[in-house]
Parts: sequence; structure tokens; C-alpha cells
Amino acid sequence: MADLPEIKVKPICAEELRNVSSVGKMDPFCKVIFGTASACSKPHVDASRTPKWNEEFTFIIKETTAVTIEVWDRNQITKDEKIGTANADVNAAKNNGGVFCDWIALTHNGRASGRIQVQLTYIGTDLQPATMLAPPGMSPAHMPGPGQP
Repeated sequence: MADLPEIKVKPICAEELRNVSSVGKMDPFCKVIFGTASACSKPHVDASRTPKWNEEFTFIIKETTAVTIEVWDRNQITKDEKIGTANADVNAAKNNGGVFCDWIALTHNGRASGRIQVQLTYIGTDLQPATMLAPPGMSPAHMPGPGQP
């Protein structure tokens, strides 16, 4: 049996987060959901609206390609409160040479609640090559190949 492909999901950081803390600074953490599996980052204590995580989670790809990333505020006394949700797709990495890294909007109840920088790394034998864009005025057929000036 061939190895199943994997996706590595790395929430890097967030900014402009919706403030859900009435007292003190927020302690944001991420919950990454892939199919029926999920994983949580450590909270960035007192990070307020600009947390950094740089934690990576690996999931085996079976059926779904949807990745959901929720950002929460960790509370010690009351229950944790959701700040926002972002969605990505495995194919963004698979169809781009194996890596996707970009900012994704977070929303909560249909409203903007910040943005999160996420890196997806696809590991599998069925990668699609990265798309190379030609500079203005040059067709891709006339671009130099690898190792050519």
C-alpha cells in the first residue's frame, strides 16, 4: 500500500485580531481542524492582538482537503472565546510545488476579525509544479529554463 499524502499546517502569526478580552490582554491560541482530526497551539500569553505561534501540525490526507483554523482567546476563569475562523485548502499547496504561505482573513459571525499568516506544506508523490509567471511582454515559452540566464 502506498503512503498516504500529508499536509503540514503551520499557523505563523496573526494581526489585527478582534479584541474579546474585557480585562487584561488576550492569550490567543490556534485550533487547526482537518477532517475529524484537530490540534491546538500553545497560547501566546499576553500577546493581545499580535500573537506568534510558529507551531506545525501534520495530518494524513484521506478524503478532505479543507483546513479550518480557529483563533481563540484562552481564559483562566471563564470559558475560552473564539476570535475568528479562517479556511484554507490543501490544493493551494499541492498545486504550487508543495508550499502555500499567505495571510488569510479571519471572520466571526460574518465580520472581519483579523488575519492569520499560515503555511501549508504538502507531502506526496502527486505534486503539481509551481506556476511560473512570465514578466510583462514575455510569453512563458520564451522564458529561460533552469540554470539559463
